Amino acid sequence: MTHRFNLDDRILVLQSGSHTAPQLREWAQAVPQGILVGLGDPGAIGTARRELADCENVLFSHGSREEIPWRDDFFTVIIDTEVRVETPETRRVLHPSGRIYSIQP
Repeated sequence: MTHRFNLDDRILVLQSGSHTAPQLREWAQAVPQGILVGLGDPGAIGTARRELADCENVLFSHGSREEIPWRDDFFTVIIDTEVRVETPETRRVLHPSGRIYSIQP
């Protein structure tokens, strides 16, 4: 893992289908008191749901960085594959003390 997470981080993974199931599992295990939410297209989300069905702190939802179906200031970490990730939506859902990581799959 290239980044450190707090045990209770609330992680949003944009384009979660770009990341492998073992990578998503590793991040979820790093936040046992937190949650990992993957956002992406329906096909990728369906696959990720099946592959990580045994993880209790993982949730996958359809969506994109332009329309994030979550409340304001919720996520403490956002992981994205794009270097330029800040959009009005990512700023809206990122907690004021949160951080954004650009991680290439």
